[in-house]
Amino acid sequence: MDGQRYRNAAASHFEHLPPSVSVVIPTFNRCEHLLQMLDSWARQIGIDGKDYEIVIADDGSSDASADCIREWAETSQVRVVLAWQTTNRGPAYARNRALAVARGEILLITGDDIVPPLDFVARHLAWHRAHTEEQSALLGRVVWPDAPTPTPFMRWLETAGHAFYFDFPDVAGEVPPDRFYTCNVSLKRALVSRCGGFREDFPFASHEDLEMGMRLAQTGGMRLHYDPDLKAVHNHLLTPESSVRRVYLNGYSSILYWQRVADDSPRWRCAARRLCRGAAGLVPRKLIWRMASLTPRRGWYAMLALAYWRGAADAVRGDRPFAFS
Repeated sequence: MDGQRYRNAAASHFEHLPPSVSVVIPTFNRCEHLLQMLDSWARQIGIDGKDYEIVIADDGSSDASADCIREWAETSQVRVVLAWQTTNRGPAYARNRALAVARGEILLITGDDIVPPLDFVARHLAWHRAHTEEQSALLGRVVWPDAPTPTPFMRWLETAGHAFYFDFPDVAGEVPPDRFYTCNVSLKRALVSRCGGFREDFPFASHEDLEMGMRLAQTGGMRLHYDPDLKAVHNHLLTPESSVRRVYLNGYSSILYWQRVADDSPRWRCAARRLCRGAAGLVPRKLIWRMASLTPRRGWYAMLALAYWRGAADAVRGDRPFAFS
């Protein structure tokens, strides 16, 4: 049955006392990685266990993730809330499921491949206590783990290839709302309640967070502040092949994003149409896939740019997303 929920003993015991922070995590088929990630969330320092909750939405996993989470939560002293369904509906739907049961004044939205430092929740909470305005939100950075050593491709993604990864700013301060990356971001629950959650017509893990950031700013006045020292670890091996799939879906999802978000740049729209037409006519999908295994380092940017615009072209033409294999 879809729409099932679970609360561990700690969550049930403190049900009368809302937490200060809700850590919101969607997950899908990552059972083998969840325990490491959850242990780090449960061992936070500088904050009492009853002052935050971990809210997980299992998006129809087929690897027994829900059972894994429940078994782990039975022995945890931190509040754990799980919402799950048997069908996969995408990360936007899963996050909305988690938001619907989250009770914290502050929502800390992250991913199922993000491992936080031990003072992570306390630092997010301290920032919001110093910036009490409903419109104030905080963005942190994600970095690769020290071990195993990141590959040259992963290092390239966070430097010269950042346009195809997380395009974090270079310095601290207020940043545009289209940097609302849901790997390490926190905001007031009241702002989300007023402006609405994630658009569930975004079926993939792409652009649904950027669209929400733009909407929160345009309709709710959100001001997104960036702290490059607020770091968490992105524990996810990215290869050229997996990045071709991901960036192709980025391009595919970008068409819906442009339709949802007002764009005052007619030159950009004109250029985008031309790039889509060129990609549709000149760049076969199988060629891009072949390039992923053969392209040397200096060709990585071209490979991913082609994947992005081929994805956008397929969305414009109404084609189903291509399943690279």
